[in-house]
Order: sequence, then structure tokens, then C-alpha cells
Amino acid sequence: MKLSIAMIVKNEEKNLSKTLDALKALDGKIDYEIVIVDTGSEDSTIDIASKYTERVYEHPWTGNFAEMRNISFKYCEGEWILVLDADEVLETPEELISFFMDGRSEFFNSATVNIKNIISDKDKNYVMGSLFRLFKNISSFKFNGRIHEQPVLTEPLGNTKISFLHNGYSRDDYELVRYKNERNKKLLLEDLSKAKGNDKIYILFQLAQTYSMANDDANTMSAIREAYRMTTQRKDGKINLYVLHFYAKELFSKQIYNKAIKIAEEAIQNKTTNLDFYYILALGYSNLKNYDKAQSYFDKYLEIREKRKDGIIEDITMIESAFDRKDELLKERTICYYNNNEYKKVVETFNFIQDDKMKEVLKEIYIFSSLAMGDLSNFYNYYKNEKVEDRDIGNIISVIRRLDMEDINNFSKGIKEKLLDFDNRLKVYINSIYLNKNEDIVQNYNLIDFSSFYTWKSDLLIKLISKDKTKLQLISGLSKETVEAYISAIISDYDCLKILYEFSVDNFLATDIKKLNFVTIVEKTLILSKSIEDDRYKSLLERTRINKLNFLRKIYNKEILSSDAIHSILSKYDIFWIKNESLIKNASKDKLAYIKGLRELLKEFPEYKKIIENYQAELKLNDITKEMEQEKEKLFAIVEEYVNSNRTKEALEILASLDDLFMFDGKIYNYKGVIEYLLGENEKAILNLAIAYELLEDKFDSAYNIACVLESMKRIDEAKAYYDLAYEHCKDNNMKAEILNIIQNL
Repeated sequence: MKLSIAMIVKNEEKNLSKTLDALKALDGKIDYEIVIVDTGSEDSTIDIASKYTERVYEHPWTGNFAEMRNISFKYCEGEWILVLDADEVLETPEELISFFMDGRSEFFNSATVNIKNIISDKDKNYVMGSLFRLFKNISSFKFNGRIHEQPVLTEPLGNTKISFLHNGYSRDDYELVRYKNERNKKLLLEDLSKAKGNDKIYILFQLAQTYSMANDDANTMSAIREAYRMTTQRKDGKINLYVLHFYAKELFSKQIYNKAIKIAEEAIQNKTTNLDFYYILALGYSNLKNYDKAQSYFDKYLEIREKRKDGIIEDITMIESAFDRKDELLKERTICYYNNNEYKKVVETFNFIQDDKMKEVLKEIYIFSSLAMGDLSNFYNYYKNEKVEDRDIGNIISVIRRLDMEDINNFSKGIKEKLLDFDNRLKVYINSIYLNKNEDIVQNYNLIDFSSFYTWKSDLLIKLISKDKTKLQLISGLSKETVEAYISAIISDYDCLKILYEFSVDNFLATDIKKLNFVTIVEKTLILSKSIEDDRYKSLLERTRINKLNFLRKIYNKEILSSDAIHSILSKYDIFWIKNESLIKNASKDKLAYIKGLRELLKEFPEYKKIIENYQAELKLNDITKEMEQEKEKLFAIVEEYVNSNRTKEALEILASLDDLFMFDGKIYNYKGVIEYLLGENEKAILNLAIAYELLEDKFDSAYNIACVLESMKRIDEAKAYYDLAYEHCKDNNMKAEILNIIQNL
């Protein structure tokens, strides 16, 4: 018998079949047996195990993992023993087969396998580590340790590429992880209370590992610090390197680089060749921007790793996880060269990397270095077999921009021109942005797919819209997030800012929901910008408020918008406008409540301070008496007389004086709107009429007036919509008939 696969199990019905099924890949390839010791299962574990092997034995749990392992070994008849857990699945059967078939097994007495500890099945995340799991079946072979049991190793020792997936600590199975950690912690704390000397150091180390698996950082560091203190104060002068190993890795993972480096340098003074220490030192110094030190440890890592090609391991006390991180290390080394402006070495090191994902991360650095050297051959070579995506164009443009600004190695227009033939998108960008051929984007905008946002596309959109404002529609039907990204980018250009503001004016009271959605996104960006002030801002503010409310009413019914459900359904921005509108509707009845309400809004929505301050600036703090209300009605009568006698300027002066006294009075806005319409000032008229529509309880007049203004502006679809509203609010049958006649003739 060549191989015995030894397992101890308990209540593993969820995992066992998957583990044992994976072993079938060995059938007919090597001579093997499966030995399973059950330690007290209360589920169907034994029945499942019996379907795969006759060698199933039952032994009561003793509370000692090493003891149970050793019991399982007594049943093993193979020349070699593979120790396996029920939640570990063989991923590379061909590696296990070749270990025995190519004769490597003849050179070692113990060998490692790689364990991919799955963090999340959903995200396919794992942490890789190497463990000794393959052992010659000799009489001295055994495990020690009640928990986190360890093998007694017999040299020579070897490395293999055999890989297992371990699901035992997947975050997706929280209850299982919690159970295992609580069980292990309890046993270790019991052992710690009795332990002394070197045994105590080891238990503290295992306790730190247990806390770490439970993401308990405070107790992890407390336990490993104590283990570190004890091992560095041993009277015999010896060092438990596994303590330094775990401590340095924990510090490094938490980006405490100075301390991690200190521990790792202490470790290598003990002549250890564990690659994890050199990995930590290289990347630690790199992160601290000490690139010379980093490079020396990159060299040492590669030197030690090269010697490992024979598979022989010198350090037997520590798991080593950095052997398979060569590409990751080369990636970091490439970044070091880049930060030191050693562009030739960047290109050389990049070409040694095998992992495509690593190369993807370094793509922009590689392109920059190639072009900085003036070497277009490397650049073209890279993309020879690659599909050029939008993000690649973005990377290339980013590189060109920096090279141009810094004028690295006399980077000149000449190289830009040589890149014109690389890709049509890049050609349009270089011509439009760098060579000032603005007609290129106007003629070739169809070569650019604006459906996804990239900064370089927004640069082109600015040029395009500045030449033809109707091209703003290219982004109108995109997702909200994409539109917001574009608008936020192009608003930085003064010409585009003006075009966006005019777009808001021209499309006020849009009734098509897609257009209205686009308008509200544009207005949100405008209203929160710092580039629009004074009267233009006040007009924008009211258009934004009314358009946003109209949009929300088209999507949600009245009950939802007036209920607490808005907090779980709507965005914070939408909720702000609904609450603000509620304050406005009641402001004329209770000014003190309005003032208080604005203060509460400011506390809840500090990001909208500029908007709220504009409403606070419009506050009318005077008390309105009954006599004042009566006088207002008399003045309205005079306004009507003035309008009828074509004395519109005097009528507007009266309304202005009334507006200074009365807050949010719908009739004032309605009269102002009508007069402005008569004067041909449609932009002002439609805004005041829309405000009136929001404020007045009887909405017929304002709806009808809005429809008339929209009709005169040739916005026929919107005019029809407001004639429909006027018809709904109308109580006069003759007038209704007249409205229907108007609609039919539009």
C-alpha cells in the first residue's frame, strides 16, 4: 500500500461527501486507502464514510486532537500517510499522484501541502499557507499537542505543490467558525493556566492564532506580545521563531510596517531562511518608501527561493506562505523601480511576471516606463494580443498627460503623433485635446462610446458640447450614476456650466419622465456647485425644487411621499426637498415654525447648507395683521385695473412691494407670472406661475396660465400636459369645453 489517507471526523455530514468524492481522482493512479476514525458523530457521518471505505472506526473523543490523530495512524498500512480533515478538498490530484510516481517521495520523510483557507465562497477569497501533511509511516511518527496539534517531523523535509481547499473557517458559515473558535479558545485557556516556560510560549502562540481567526485583534496582539516577550527573555538564549513569524505577519497585515520590520530583522538574525520574513521586509520597506532597503530584501527573497527549486526546506518550525508569492513580490519590486525612476528595470521586471492580474495592476506603470524611455516597441508589443478597452485608453492618456507635464526624457509632440495610429479613440483625444483640432471630436464623436464614464471621455464631451450644445443628449439616457459623473466633470468648464444652466432654463417643467430625470440630475449638480450666485442661483433653486417634486410625484404616489416610508425608499437629497416643501407650504401660517424648521433642516442636512441659507435669506419676519391682508386684496384689485389699462410697470411695482411683506403667497406669484407673460418675459413668467401652482390650493388659474406660456414657447407636449391639469382643476363646464377645444387644436 503506497498511501494511507488518515482522517478524524465528528458530525461532518455537510462536508464529508465532497472531500471523499475528490479523492476518487486517485483511483487507478496510485495505490491508496482511506482510514476514518469517528469521535462520536450524532448525524449521518458514519453512514456517509462507509460508502467510500470499509476502514471506518469509532473511538470516543478524548479532548486531545494529537491523541486522536495518533489513534488513526495505528490503522494505516501505507508507506506514506496523508493527514486530511473532513472540510478539506483535494484540488490538485495530479500533483499528489506525481509526487509518488516521479520518485520525489523517495527523497523525503515529511512534506508540505498547500492549504487554501477559504474566507468566503461567494467572493472566492482565500488565504494560502503550507502545512506538513505528508509523512513516511515510520514508528517514530506521531503528533503532539491537545489543540492545534503538530507533527513530530523527521528530516529530510520537502515542499510540494499539492493543494487543498479548506472551508473550515469560511466566513460564510459563521456558526461553524464561531463554534470552532470557542472550543479551541476554551481548551487553550485551560492549558495556559497550567503551562510554564516553553510550553506557555507555545500555548500563547496558539491562542493568538485562535483570536486572529475570530478577528479579535486586541486579544490577538495581547497574546502574541506576551509570547514574544517570553521568548526574547528565555534564559537559554533560544528564540521560538514561530512566535516572531506570527507576530511579524500580524503587524504587517495591519500595516504597522516599522514594528513588523523590527521583528522580521530579529528573526533573520537567527539564520532563518523562511521566505515570509524576507517578503515582509521587502514589502515593508517598500511601503515606507525606503526603496534601497526594499531592493536588497527583494534580492535575498529571490536568492533563497531559487535555492528551493530542489524542494528542500530548512526551517521546520514555521508554516511558509510566501514561496508562491513570487509574482506579487515582483509586482512590488516593479513599483519600487518605478518610484526610483528606473524605467528600464520596470520593463525588465514586468516581463518576468507570469500572473496576468498582477500585470493588469502594473499596466499603467509599464506603459509610462516604456514611453518615458521613448520605446514604442514595448508599448505596441504589450497590446499586440490584447483587446484595447476604454480603461486602457484612459491609462495611456494618463501616462501621456504626466509625461507631457513633466517633460520626462524630452517627451514631445512627436511621440503623441506616433500614437495616432494606435487606436481611433486615442487619435480623437490627441487631436482634440493636445493638437487643438477641435473639429475632430465634432466629426468623430460616434467613435466614442459615452455609455460608460471615464475622465478622458468627459474631456472630449466638454469639447463636443462647447461646439454643439445639443450633444448633451448623448448622455441623457444613461444611468443616474454615469450621468452624475459626467455632469460633475464637465461643470468645471465655464462654457459647459453656462450650457447646463441654459439647459435647466429651457427644460423647466418638462413632462417626459426620462427628460425630467436628466434635468433633475443636471440641476442637482448645478445647485450644489459654487459657481452660480445671486439671482441666477435663486431662479435655479426654484426650478430645481419644482422639477424634483414633479419627478417624485410621477414615480411615487401621494401616500408614500407623505409617509415615513420615504426614509427607506428615497435618497437623502430627495427627502430634503420633500421636507423643505412641507415647511414652505405652512410658512405663511406660522413663521416661527418655519424658522425653527429651517434650523432643524440644517442640522439634518448640513451638506445642503447653501440651499437652506438662501431660504433663510428670504425670511419675512414682520407680523401680518388682518388689516394688512385686507389691504393686500385691495391692491390685487388695483393690479388688475393697471394690467387692463396696460400699466404693467406700475402693477409689477405694487406686486414687488407686496412680495416684500408677504411670504410664499401664491396669488402674488400668479399675478407676476401673468404680467411677465404679457410683457413677453416667458422665462420669468413660467417660473413664477410654477411657484404659484405649488402654493395655491385652487390650482386652475396657475395651471391654465402655465399652459398658455408653454404654448407660446412652442413646447406643445408640455402645454398639453398643463391644459390637462387645468381641465382637472376647472369647475366651470363652459371653460372645460374651451380647454378641450384648445387641446384638440394643438
